Amino acid sequence: MRLVKLDDIFIFQCTYYEKDIAKGAGFLWNPDSKRWYTKSVDSAIKLSDYASDELREEMEAIQDERIKTYNQSSAITLQENKSFVCPPDLSYFEFQKTAIDFMIKRPNVLLSEPTGIGKTIEIIGLINNSSFKKILVVCPNSLKLNWKRELKKWLVNNYSISVISSTCFEEADIMIINYEILYKYVNELTKEWDLLVCDESHKLKNGNTRTYKSLKSLAKKTKKKVFATGTPVLNKPAELWTSIEQLDRYLFPSKWSFLQTYCDAKQTYWGWDFSGASNLEELQYKLRSSIMMRREKHQLLDLPPKIVQIVNLIGDDLEDIVEQEKMELEKIKQKYEDSLEKMSVPFLLFESLAKIRHKTALAKVPKVAEFVEDLLESDEKVVIFAHHKDVIDSLYGYFMGKSVKLDGDMSLENRQNSIDEFQNNDKIKVFVGSILASGLGITLTAASKVVFAELDWVPANITQCEDRSYRIGTKDKVNIYHLVIDNTVDVKLAETIIRKQKMVDKVLEKSYIDLKDIL
Repeated sequence: MRLVKLDDIFIFQCTYYEKDIAKGAGFLWNPDSKRWYTKSVDSAIKLSDYASDELREEMEAIQDERIKTYNQSSAITLQENKSFVCPPDLSYFEFQKTAIDFMIKRPNVLLSEPTGIGKTIEIIGLINNSSFKKILVVCPNSLKLNWKRELKKWLVNNYSISVISSTCFEEADIMIINYEILYKYVNELTKEWDLLVCDESHKLKNGNTRTYKSLKSLAKKTKKKVFATGTPVLNKPAELWTSIEQLDRYLFPSKWSFLQTYCDAKQTYWGWDFSGASNLEELQYKLRSSIMMRREKHQLLDLPPKIVQIVNLIGDDLEDIVEQEKMELEKIKQKYEDSLEKMSVPFLLFESLAKIRHKTALAKVPKVAEFVEDLLESDEKVVIFAHHKDVIDSLYGYFMGKSVKLDGDMSLENRQNSIDEFQNNDKIKVFVGSILASGLGITLTAASKVVFAELDWVPANITQCEDRSYRIGTKDKVNIYHLVIDNTVDVKLAETIIRKQKMVDKVLEKSYIDLKDIL
């Protein structure tokens, strides 16, 4: 038996009877060349006893570098004195310098930093301290103008910048496009890029979408890739594969090996189930020692406390709402009792509950407005989040003249105007935003009070909204209020969200609400 290396491929030479040694290490069989091979250094290291002294030393050096990268992935300060180029009137935080340094040293990077610490600025710092000429930024539609603004503010070199829309395509040194229209311009964009940035890269988790397939085709000619996401990544490891495939395809022997090892693979009546999670400590080590940088917000920023409260709205006029909801829930429980036993989230049940919650949200708008009016007496600004457009419009109407709103139907320019008005205009006291449209990439630090008129099934979406006010620039403690009517679905939902968010803080997992927690 012998382990050898040809270019970037490790080959294990053995007899048929010794094949289990190769398979156990994660090597793959090539029927054409009739040999066991891998591009994974981790797999090769498992068979280092069969390597020459020279090859063994090479692999040990790689292993030492992995350990060094692992330690750097959570570093707050630089071990050596380095200077990084930035505009003369601006400066990077020390923790941002460590991220810039990490990205410079790595071929590709998963920048999995928490929201609100300046991932955009860290990536621009990478650009400032590299020699990139052609750069493509792919991000959600709502973040395109923010990217353009931050680039103009932080860049030290004279790059031309264009923002691509469904009706406008303009060549530039730095081109910014949103995920939704990437497929339209895949031919025009398939060229050699020095840097590809995918912001909020968790949107690429489904490898079967045309968005991912478009990005995959144009990424082939990219020299360096940075995927950035503030969403915790270890809830469903299977969703991580698309990022791994783009950033370090040979980190694991194969997709099948990855799914089996880290996704708690189970064979069911309907086929293989890869929705679980297993060996997460090992997975986190592999990611940190190769592509991923992640620190926690409390490590990086000296922020005041964030206080979360559930507030029960009261009033005789709310009793009818509670009784109506109870009757509807009883009907749903009976109708879908069998479904609850078979499925964790029956879609028909989800749809029925959503309708009930929508009716309740509309009915409690006057009470929410009353609560916000009380908060405004202290002459502080307030952010209100809701889900349904009619709820947003109703709340915006209550505070007409001293409020702005942001929903998914607004243009990017109007969205940015709403943010700027709220942040800079003393007469604007209330920001009413959609949970989904306002949850990414915007800053609302003018307010230290955040009110949820409605909640979301995904706790991570709530956290994203909270962190619009709880980020760099936050000076006062931030109070979060979940406004609910007692004895309704929203009470259980709020309690479950808070409980699961505490788990998220401990284990870095994004969790989803199981309807069994609610009913």
